[in-house]
Order: sequence, then structure tokens, then C-alpha cells
Amino acid sequence: MVAEKARVLEILNPNKWHGCVRSRIPAAASRVWKIASDFCGLHKIMPVVDVCERPQGQDGAPGCVRFYTMDFPARLPGGRRKAWAKDRLVSRDNEKLCFVFQAEGNNLSLEDCLVNVMLYEGMDKSTIVNWSFEVSARSPTTKDKALGDLTEFANAYLKGLEMAAMSRSN
Repeated sequence: MVAEKARVLEILNPNKWHGCVRSRIPAAASRVWKIASDFCGLHKIMPVVDVCERPQGQDGAPGCVRFYTMDFPARLPGGRRKAWAKDRLVSRDNEKLCFVFQAEGNNLSLEDCLVNVMLYEGMDKSTIVNWSFEVSARSPTTKDKALGDLTEFANAYLKGLEMAAMSRSN
């Protein structure tokens, strides 16, 4: 279903590539939101992130900017590369448990990347996290590489989010 939605979005807007990663975390949404909404706290849940700083704005407020560096797996055998990114928080809704950020710069060849993170309370007191993204089809990379890199980052983020939520639930 997620892949179908991405295909429909690309038909409607061929200038953007779309993707989505969804995960179920066995913890209450309020607990997961407390961790996920720490916009400048990537380094706390993602071991590949070396540093995450806030050079501009108030932490967690729309308009704030985070800058981070990380070891990012290269698509070459045995290769890794140092990556950096600068993201601006576009919106945040503590009642609807969602936030949107825009990548303002990076060395991953991703242009006009917009990410929407939404949390939903599951019926079994778990949390469903939806990490969807769109990136410009004008990016100086291939569609497969862009979507692969963003999916890999989203999966690492969601895994770290789950580990942090589970360790804080004990």
C-alpha cells in the first residue's frame, strides 16, 4: 500500500520522487513522541550520527535549523563516507504528533527534500510511525540511489527511535 501511494504521487507530480517507511513501535505514542520530537537530538538515537547541533532558532520551534554529520554507508563494497546535512523544521504539531522538515543542504546529492514524520496511537498501545519523503527529480543522482539513501536513513532513524523508546519504558 505504501509503495502504491508513492507511485500515485509520482504520477501526479513527476518532478518529485516519493517514498515512505512505516514502523510499529511497542510503546505508547506519548513516549515515542517525546523522543521523536527532539529535532536536534538525532545523535541520541542514531549511532551513525556523530554530532547534531542547532546553529539557528529555538530547539523544536518551526524555523530552527539542525546541522549534523554522520558515517553513511556508501553503495560500494566496504565503503563508507562522511555525510553532512542541514535541515530546517517547517512545522510541528504536538497534538497531532507530527513534524515536517526540509533539507536545506547536504552532500548526499538530494535536492528539495521534504520529510513528514507522523505518529499514530495503535490499538494495542503501540505507536505507528510513518516517515514519508519527497525529493526533487532534478537531484544530481538517480532515483534508485536517492530513494535508497532516504529509505536507509529512515530505517536507521526508526530503529533508533524504537530502541530509545523501549529502553526508556523500563
